[in-house]
Amino acid sequence: MNILIYLIFSVLFAPGVFASIFTVVDVGLECDFSDGCERFEKNINEFVDQEYTRESFREKIRVIPLDESIDGFSYRLNIRANKTAELVIRIRPRVKIQKIVFKSNYNIDFAQLEKFFLYKEGDYYHSWKMPDAYKEIRKYFNERGFEVRNIQVMREERGGDIDLTFGIDIVHVKIINKIDIVCENNGLKEELYKRFLKLRGSVWDKLKIKVEIGGISKELYERGYFQSKVSDITSSIQEESHITLRIKVQTGEKYNFHFRGNNVIARSELLSNIKFYIRNNLGKFNEDELNKVIVAIYEKRGIYNTDVKIGKRFGINKYNISFNNLYFKIIEGTKIPIEEIRFTGNEKLDNRILEKIYNDNATPIASGGYLDQDYLDEYPALLKKAYLERGYVFINSSKPKIIFSEKFNKAIVEYRIRERQRTKLGKIIIKNIEDEIISQIKKVMKNKENSYLNLVAIQDDLNTIIQIIQNQGYYFAEILNQDRGELLSYDTGYLNATLNVDVRTGKKIIFNEVIVTGNEKTKTEVITRLLRIKKDEKITRKNVQQMKKDISYLGLFSTIKITPYIRKQREGTDEYYANLLIQVKERNFGVVEVAPGFRTDIGMKISGAVAYNNLMGMNRSAMFKVQANSRLDYNNFDERRRMERKRVIEYSVKTGFTEPHTPIFPMEFDLELSHSRRRFFSFDADISKVSTTFSKNLLKWLTLSVKYQLEVIAPFDASEEKDRDYFRIGSFIPSISIDHRDNKINPRKGTFFGLSYEIANPNFYSMNKPDLEINFIRLISRNKFYASYKNMVFALSISGGYEKNMVKEKYIYQDDGRVTRGFIPSIKVFRLNGVDVVRGFEDAEINRVDMENVPDISEVIVDNTAFFANIKFEPRYLVDDNIMMGVFLDAGRVFVNHFKPVKLRTATGISLKFLTPVGTLDFDYGVKIQRKTHVGGKRESFGRFHLSIGYF
Repeated sequence: MNILIYLIFSVLFAPGVFASIFTVVDVGLECDFSDGCERFEKNINEFVDQEYTRESFREKIRVIPLDESIDGFSYRLNIRANKTAELVIRIRPRVKIQKIVFKSNYNIDFAQLEKFFLYKEGDYYHSWKMPDAYKEIRKYFNERGFEVRNIQVMREERGGDIDLTFGIDIVHVKIINKIDIVCENNGLKEELYKRFLKLRGSVWDKLKIKVEIGGISKELYERGYFQSKVSDITSSIQEESHITLRIKVQTGEKYNFHFRGNNVIARSELLSNIKFYIRNNLGKFNEDELNKVIVAIYEKRGIYNTDVKIGKRFGINKYNISFNNLYFKIIEGTKIPIEEIRFTGNEKLDNRILEKIYNDNATPIASGGYLDQDYLDEYPALLKKAYLERGYVFINSSKPKIIFSEKFNKAIVEYRIRERQRTKLGKIIIKNIEDEIISQIKKVMKNKENSYLNLVAIQDDLNTIIQIIQNQGYYFAEILNQDRGELLSYDTGYLNATLNVDVRTGKKIIFNEVIVTGNEKTKTEVITRLLRIKKDEKITRKNVQQMKKDISYLGLFSTIKITPYIRKQREGTDEYYANLLIQVKERNFGVVEVAPGFRTDIGMKISGAVAYNNLMGMNRSAMFKVQANSRLDYNNFDERRRMERKRVIEYSVKTGFTEPHTPIFPMEFDLELSHSRRRFFSFDADISKVSTTFSKNLLKWLTLSVKYQLEVIAPFDASEEKDRDYFRIGSFIPSISIDHRDNKINPRKGTFFGLSYEIANPNFYSMNKPDLEINFIRLISRNKFYASYKNMVFALSISGGYEKNMVKEKYIYQDDGRVTRGFIPSIKVFRLNGVDVVRGFEDAEINRVDMENVPDISEVIVDNTAFFANIKFEPRYLVDDNIMMGVFLDAGRVFVNHFKPVKLRTATGISLKFLTPVGTLDFDYGVKIQRKTHVGGKRESFGRFHLSIGYF
């Protein structure tokens, strides 16, 4: 439809229709709906007070019908004698599907149909899709035993929305009234009959039965029936719409495998490899083939000279089914050390270079100096790459020749190499590009003129060429001969080569304006304020990709498409103005979430949240969240509270508002209100909190923020006198973060540095009474480092903190003696928990301080300074896209008045991580490296299990 409208406009705007220059002074918008057209007014008003030529007007107005939300478009243009014009645009918006309802004369579950149905709620309605929708419905019901006589659709339009109701008239239903299993194995026949009996009386469902048959086929194969066949031979009985479900099973012979002597490789691994081979061989095999399979399994482990003897026993079971028992007697070989790797024919690259290539890429078996056939076969390709990088175009390496010693306990590996001539790259010719750009390209190319040709780097160089050209404003540039033979030409002796790059640049385009379509609820300025390109600046692939990335970070749109449309040439230059058309499709902005769960530190929990992410179409968000939890043990409390075992439900209620772009200065503003009940080591507390945060991403990797926070803490059930008072803490917290990680959820490389500085004193409304003053500073630094090698990720986290009591008059004297009036409240004293937990330790174990007879830092009155340090090192192995395994070494401790890094407590352990969209789900078990026995003879636990989300 949009293409047709575009062609009509191209004809209507033929030369001579309008005056040469005119100004639009009046615009009007006519819309088929009484509401829902406000979103078009901004684009329409952009025509006012603008001068146009015939061409410029055509270029601007042709973009409007490209909006997917427009179903029909027309306009009237009245050009007056004084060269002013009146423009009236008529738009028929495309209606959006609000609701889809299926109705039938039978009670049917439509959930599966809704999942893949052609029409979706929230999509624009296209009438031309309706015939295909009918076909989908008929196919869906026919495959499930329903014969559809008629389908009717009722359309109910309300303004810009439409409801679709599909009425499905079912005339015939196939009911399974009998189960018939055709099988020679009576035992299996009875088993399958019971399995299918659950379907009797239900509607015949072709897909469900197909899935059931697939499961049976797989199970029979796993039982050793390698030639089995399971098929549906159901015959329909027309009377009363009843059918007999008839399943035919041909089992064939049964095979059982028995292994003896396999100490290195488990039975399950041998069996799975044998079954995999048989499956790929369509169920056919013989003894020699199975022998080779087992020998190959051992050789993959670097174990050679394995001897396999196979014994057979045949028989017939009570169901008259023949079976075959195969007995494998395995005499395992040994790993064979490589005595020498020989290279012949290599005159240009000496053995040291070739051996380095071998060692740098070796598998664990090969790096240990043992024979690894797979790696030996792979090595010639690595050799070839090394030679191609050095200009040897016709390098050839033989397959490895393995020479075993007489006793077969050592081996010599030999490779024969033909180096042939070496080719120099004489010239690099890039056609249709300015000399200045060519000079810039040649400086960064891996291949250089008059240097030896690096064939491996050619593709990288072509990518570099096109990227640099596109970044000069030639957005549509392409290499025409990238896949052709003439890209590289050689002289007759192949001693010299020329790189010929034929470039078609297209027009050089610069930015004129942006046009946004598809944003029905989101204001256009939410998108345009993210643009980092100004008028007359070059449009490049790089800045368009960055725009798309910035818009996607909003989280408001499911699809984003950015397309440049060339308008007119800039006077006196070779540049062309282009408009950027940004087409988006909005997501559902509301979120409702219920999340039960478990954490080792807080026990069983349940949370619920309601959020809306696009208030007033300005990307403002609001949320309301509640959470409750109940601890399963009391190990993290002091001795009194552990003995009492009092059950207290912890909870939190939180609401927040986020303004991503404040009007005065473009920064993010967050407001959060919360009330919670939390349990600490020696007291419980009700905490009310309000905080406001201003943050700004100055660069992609640099974020600054300023936060004001007011907390009111009402402790109860406190063991210590210092924790029984009411506290009010007002603090000012500036912070900075530098984030160079490749991925914030699951980083594989990069660094993160974070630093925050909290100032809490009466100037910020902290408590200041004659007997209690709150005045302290708190500095926290968190730093993370990531590096990767193949499937390994090495993660390191280093965190530390310093806090100091700033009250000048720390003590007062009353009738009962000296009283501390200035100290850091326990709730603000450092503890190693949450993100700072040391795995392997309980909360009460790791938060002990190095002071005599003081079991926990919460029992110390911190009237001077406190510190914490936390270090985590974790090598991780990526098993697949969603699972990681690793080991870890954690260290950490809290200190009062003195920082003693040599006294950090340490633990080590193993970690299993499941990757989720919100971070990793971590299952960790840590053990203490040095267990301690404290006062009273109590010995620390050996280790501890931890469950957490989004670790580091």
